[in-house]
Amino acid sequence: MFLAQGSPAAARPASALGGADPTGGAIYTVAAVLLSADATQPVAIVLHELVTNASKYGALTTPHGRISVCWDWQDGQRSLLLEWIESGGPAVTVPTETGYGTGAIRNLIPYELGGKVDLVYAAEGVRCRITLPAKLLQAGKAPI
Repeated sequence: MFLAQGSPAAARPASALGGADPTGGAIYTVAAVLLSADATQPVAIVLHELVTNASKYGALTTPHGRISVCWDWQDGQRSLLLEWIESGGPAVTVPTETGYGTGAIRNLIPYELGGKVDLVYAAEGVRCRITLPAKLLQAGKAPI
């Protein structure tokens, strides 16, 4: 799981990502990672917006909807790849207008943190791949 500076290392239920899923429809498989204080807010906002959109329009609007959230090191620990994959929700259509949430998802990571975001509105579910540079780890901390 992502941990902010000073956060406890205990795992949290998926509902802690935004409280949007009391039924257990969210699944996450991760290694603990300590983010720098500067990276915590942009990453939290992006995850919050993904959960909000899933609960309003996506996988969390149906009893069979699921969200998979995984992250792992890439390129010899030079970057961290986070993958958000929705399934089992209603058919997805590409939005005709970009709202605050989509703008935040697409722009915060690249502009604030120097990372990359690939947000895809696939018919079977929204997918979002976020690449974060390793420099966003708290200085002197190795991956946990």
